[in-house]
Amino acid sequence: MADPSGLPAVDTGLDAPPSRRNVAVVVGGVLLLVIGAVVLVLGTGAASNAGDDLSHARRKVDAQRAVTRRAQQCESDLRAGLPQVVTAGSSLLNTAAQITGQDQQEVQATHDGQAAGADNRLGDYNGTVDRANAAVGAANALIGSVNQQVTTLDNDARSLETACAI
Repeated sequence: MADPSGLPAVDTGLDAPPSRRNVAVVVGGVLLLVIGAVVLVLGTGAASNAGDDLSHARRKVDAQRAVTRRAQQCESDLRAGLPQVVTAGSSLLNTAAQITGQDQQEVQATHDGQAAGADNRLGDYNGTVDRANAAVGAANALIGSVNQQVTTLDNDARSLETACAI
């Protein structure tokens, strides 16, 4: 076509139909663009899921560390208070052994008194009664001490219970 301006006409190729190769390149480019967008979306979603999983795992680890710290503090408190409980228990057992010894002396004095009474030895009988009464008196005094020791042991043991109340 002739241009009214007088300049020579240039063929831009816009009127020419696209070749198959050009269409394939454009379709391939669009296809690559779509695939890239899908990979980007899936990758972002996977990264978000991995971040969520990591955050959840960190919270679990933090919670487990807190429980471990409380357990370690409990162990430390128990170790600190246990010697008092052992001492109180040992003292109680020692006093109980002394009471048992006094009871054995009282039983022996009673047997001796029965034998002295059966043989009509009144002087010996009166001595055995005095021994039995002395053993009973000593045992009764120790029983008061045992009651105090039981209270001490109970208080010390309860302090251990409260040391680890979670």
